[in-house]
Amino acid sequence: MKYAAIPIAIVIFFISIAGCKKSVPAAPTLPSNMETATMTAMYVTQWPACVTNTGTSNYFPELLAIDGDGNVLEASEFYYIVEKYTNTGAFVSKWWNTGIISGMAAGVNGDIYIANSSLRYINKHSSDGTLIAQWGGIGSGDGQFVYLQGIALDYSSNVYTIDPGNYKIKKFDDQGNFITQWGSQGSGNGQLEYPTAIAAGGNSTSGYCVYVMDQLGYVQKFSDTGVFEAKWGSYGTGDSQFCYPTALAVDSAGEIYVSDTGNNRIQKFTGDGVFICKWGSFGTGAGQFNNPSGLAIDSLGNVYVADRDNYRIQKFHP
Repeated sequence: MKYAAIPIAIVIFFISIAGCKKSVPAAPTLPSNMETATMTAMYVTQWPACVTNTGTSNYFPELLAIDGDGNVLEASEFYYIVEKYTNTGAFVSKWWNTGIISGMAAGVNGDIYIANSSLRYINKHSSDGTLIAQWGGIGSGDGQFVYLQGIALDYSSNVYTIDPGNYKIKKFDDQGNFITQWGSQGSGNGQLEYPTAIAAGGNSTSGYCVYVMDQLGYVQKFSDTGVFEAKWGSYGTGDSQFCYPTALAVDSAGEIYVSDTGNNRIQKFTGDGVFICKWGSFGTGAGQFNNPSGLAIDSLGNVYVADRDNYRIQKFHP
């Protein structure tokens, strides 16, 4: 059964991060304006994760999204809670999800979409957390999932998610109606081996673009109908290389941000994969990270990072 292999991938995740950290030396606390020839980001602020639930000592923020009002939504996979903050970190509200949260995205109308990997459902919620709709289930059919990993929306509110167990990207409308799917197992162009993150946006020759990150260290670009368009990246510590990347985000200009978790940094690319800049290093100071995870970008271009093992959210303006 394919689903039984999922825990093995999780083991690889921790081994990979440990291996990469050995080649990324620790650095002193970075100043607010971090800039070199290839390293550019303006640190803005930070706040502790999930202060109303477990405090800052043992809560790991892993998923971020921006709602239609510019608020920051934050969640952790195994805590089943979604919290809402203003864009400066003031707590607004919280609500509970019934199941493991393996992906989260928010639409411009305020609706919030959750990939519920426990039950293999996609949950659609109103802005206050009320469940509006639910679709999916365990299986290999068009609207079913062996596993769920990540979720993304395009500007038409179409929903994309990864089913690693079936090695598929699946696309639905915002009511849960199945539209299309693509992918197969492998490391070739258009294939999926260990997909970990998905994002949608930008421009494509046939509509929106869909970006998929693979644990093996590369990003693939597809049209919104699944046509393969580009691929970049490899495993390592250099520019355009990745060590267990866990999140992707697309800004309004179509530029791509990658949470390069094992290298404790964020990398930025054009929509075609040309390296632009990077920032971050291992540590607890402003602009440093300890396993950065979720990413989100607001309408002003501010970048929010879930700094997982520092138990906080950091905000930047590139």
